[in-house]
Amino acid sequence: MTMIGRAFDWCVAVGLNAEKRLREAAEVRVSVEDGKPLDGRLFARWFGESPALRVTWSLGGWNLRAGVVLDESEAEVMVKVAVPGVALWFAVEDRRIARALLGSGERRYELRAHDGSVFWTVGGDGGWKSVDPWWREGSWSYAEALLGDAMVRCDIVGEEARVTAPLPEGSYPVSVTLERVVTYRSRFPRLTAEEHRTAKVKLIHSPLGHAPMIPGKGENSYDLDPDCIYEMSLPARSVAEAVGGYVTAVMRDREKRAGRIDWTPPAADPSPAPEAPPTPRSASASPFSPGSLAAGSATEDRILDRRSPYLGSDAN
Repeated sequence: MTMIGRAFDWCVAVGLNAEKRLREAAEVRVSVEDGKPLDGRLFARWFGESPALRVTWSLGGWNLRAGVVLDESEAEVMVKVAVPGVALWFAVEDRRIARALLGSGERRYELRAHDGSVFWTVGGDGGWKSVDPWWREGSWSYAEALLGDAMVRCDIVGEEARVTAPLPEGSYPVSVTLERVVTYRSRFPRLTAEEHRTAKVKLIHSPLGHAPMIPGKGENSYDLDPDCIYEMSLPARSVAEAVGGYVTAVMRDREKRAGRIDWTPPAADPSPAPEAPPTPRSASASPFSPGSLAAGSATEDRILDRRSPYLGSDAN
């Protein structure tokens, strides 16, 4: 019985020692992105510090992508695959990869499609240099080839309104201009038109001696002081909504940067500037006419023959 007991104790000790070594040799972590429950990451490392496997996923996106990234500085090889609804990144880190890629830096081989364009990278590092050949980094807009140039039309809606924006330290006189922004494609304006309502909120003058303030970021020596918000553009369909969005943005940034909602700017000597007379504007809230757009007629505000900021741009 004594020999059997000793044998049992030895087996238990061997098992515990093996479990400890396995726990020290392998590391597995799973995390979910804050505010994005469909995005996450799995990290696994075994046999010391190298090699390691990292898997990242994102669900709900709408793009196509396939590519390989060779990164000497990170000592990793990454494979990217994305189809509508699912995007996956597989990365393997190993010191031997860094030795194999010595002197090559970062190299990408990718083909991706989103926002109406196809983008490619052949041996590039994700940047652009004037000496690079055209085929290394490039794009082709199939939406532009089929539908025409992206156009933007801005119409002033009504007259400029002068109101006050209430904040804890006092009220600030501001002017509010409502705009109707229509984006469309030049070849098919009627079918591709999309309307957006925006507003511009601009400080007229400050009886408090300064514009609405938010704390500085505090990340560098040059952004320690408070910042001022003199003008802001935001989505809004009415003056009340625009002023509410302006006040909400100021209070949100104060709470984010100061860590508390009751932050107020430092006291300043009031030095109000003379109030400027309102700029006369003619009402130009005529309904959007695709026929007039196709003919190239102008409104009181402007027609911008440039790529629309609403159509997006390439992203890594």
